[in-house]
Amino acid sequence: MEKPRRSLRAYVFFCNDIRKKAGKYVLLSDLANMWNELKTNPSKRRELEYYNNLAKKDVERYNREIAIYNEENKEEILKKQKEYVVSSEKKKEYARRAYLKKKEKK
Repeated sequence: MEKPRRSLRAYVFFCNDIRKKAGKYVLLSDLANMWNELKTNPSKRRELEYYNNLAKKDVERYNREIAIYNEENKEEILKKQKEYVVSSEKKKEYARRAYLKKKEKK
């Protein structure tokens, strides 16, 4: 099973919707201005809540999928964690030896 893709933020859902409606060639600065207006304008609170709810649902989806992924790949994840610990310990040892050599030269 592939690792699940991360959850999206409300802003990304908003940008995707605007791009679908207006076309792909919307300037990022325009999207940012529209998002800021959405956040500050009380009359557009429902629209903002809509995108926040989409983001919350996506976080829930990600948490469910990552839990399943972690359970199915527990052994592989543990193996990678052990490899990381070993490699970081080797890096620390290399840095310590380099420091001691430098210190001896002085």
